[in-house]
Amino acid sequence: MAKGLLKAAATPYYRRKATCDEYVAFHYPETDPLPAFLGPRSPPLSERYPFAVRTLWKPGRRALDVGCAVGRIACDLARDHGFAVGIDLSRELLEAGRGRGAARFAVADALALPFPDGAFDTVVAMNLIDRVPDPARALAEAARVTAPKGLLLVGSPYTWKEEFTPRSRWLGRVGDGGAEVRERLGRAFTREAETEMLFFIPHHARSGQLGRTHIQAFRRQS
Repeated sequence: MAKGLLKAAATPYYRRKATCDEYVAFHYPETDPLPAFLGPRSPPLSERYPFAVRTLWKPGRRALDVGCAVGRIACDLARDHGFAVGIDLSRELLEAGRGRGAARFAVADALALPFPDGAFDTVVAMNLIDRVPDPARALAEAARVTAPKGLLLVGSPYTWKEEFTPRSRWLGRVGDGGAEVRERLGRAFTREAETEMLFFIPHHARSGQLGRTHIQAFRRQS
């Protein structure tokens, strides 16, 4: 599986131990931190990202999580598919998530996926396209490896930042981009669903990042 992987380096932010620790706490919380901030208004973990993404796919044979970080969604894919792999450029994030489920992990570039056309009947690309230097190419690669009649899930809060993506390559404005994602997938994909999921990334006892991920589910036609 490693054949053809690009020798590219992850953004330094995603290689730091502090970032890895934060992502582990976000993806595999021992307790839910949000009620301490929102009180009884806090929606349960089962209704929030990344935990609720599992409700958007059906069991299948082969699945791919592009930009899987520490692998929560990849492990959920493995529970519902005969085979699931998560890829990320950050070896540190992958190591932090390894062994937490049945998914396989590989260091790979979302801009040049080392898989053949139509290799997966479920492909997930969550909170990814606003963190790569070429979002259109990442989207095209995710589409390429989605099998005919397969499901492609694309989600993002669209927090575009020039430190990750040149402004000329943003898909829409800050906080937006869903319409251009639909347009770029074109007639080869039909959108089946659109939703938003709340997420909360704790920093410490008095601070955290609260946001919403806009998610679209697309079915490949051919």
